[in-house]
Amino acid sequence: MAEAAGTAGPDCPAIAARERAIRAECDSGVLSACRQIKDFVAQRALAGCPAPDPDEADEDAPAGDAAATGASNARQEECARLTGLQEQLQAQCRSGVLSACRQVQVALREQIMAGCGSSGSGEHQRHRECVRLAKSSLLAAQYCMDGKGDQEACAMLRKMAREAVQKGCSPDVVHEARAELGWPPVDSGTKAEPEVQPEAEPEVGPEPEPEPEPEAPAEQATVRQMVPPRYPPAAVRAGAQGQVVLRVEVDAYGQAAGVAIERSSGNHDLDRAALEAGRRWTFNPARSASGQPMRSMILVPVDFSLDIDGSAAAGADR
Repeated sequence: MAEAAGTAGPDCPAIAARERAIRAECDSGVLSACRQIKDFVAQRALAGCPAPDPDEADEDAPAGDAAATGASNARQEECARLTGLQEQLQAQCRSGVLSACRQVQVALREQIMAGCGSSGSGEHQRHRECVRLAKSSLLAAQYCMDGKGDQEACAMLRKMAREAVQKGCSPDVVHEARAELGWPPVDSGTKAEPEVQPEAEPEVGPEPEPEPEPEAPAEQATVRQMVPPRYPPAAVRAGAQGQVVLRVEVDAYGQAAGVAIERSSGNHDLDRAALEAGRRWTFNPARSASGQPMRSMILVPVDFSLDIDGSAAAGADR
């Protein structure tokens, strides 16, 4: 028990003095000191120390009203500068400068870190933060929607929407944000900011009538002139032989309008030789029931064979 009684407790006066010193530096315009305030608040809370009395003088703090007045003036000047910068960026953003829209958030964060407008209650600060998010969202929406489709602006818009939900912002702050941006109210008959509308379902019309099947020829196309393909020398040396089946589209004038391989011989040289020959063939076109020439398709087998004596032969079976 004696050992427990002799244990030193947290040095609350020292923590409070240091916190007051950091806040004084923040009030004088030192942004790095403003960022450290939350660390000292957390340290004080963990130690169980009460909040420091702002009216209590610190032993190490400079005395006199002149220092306090100077710090307050410096803070007001910095806040005025940041406010002017924010207004300038917002004006550029409204005129179409997207880079200025991105910098608006930076300027607003600097205002918060500098403690500008932070003298109100926590609820007031949360409300101002919600208004800030609403203004930034309205500006970003101009570039994400309304036919511009800027992907970076859309990403910013989604991020700010999630942040607003996390802070519990009311939708009513949009009206205040529009007023601060100098935009007309939504319900005044003017055009509201574009909203994402669900895609309209396509109108279902009558199903189109199926196209009539092409008329089958009453008389098939026949060969008029078919020059046998040349047996490729490389295939002869390799001992390659086989059959290529060509699919030939014959137009109404008897010309080969299209030639393709229906079944390969397994040898590239033989397939190419058959294709080159097929493009030069002519045909008697197919005819309809009324005797009119018409387009049709036929299959033509082309054989490549080597005799025992080494002679090569190539020809079409049709």
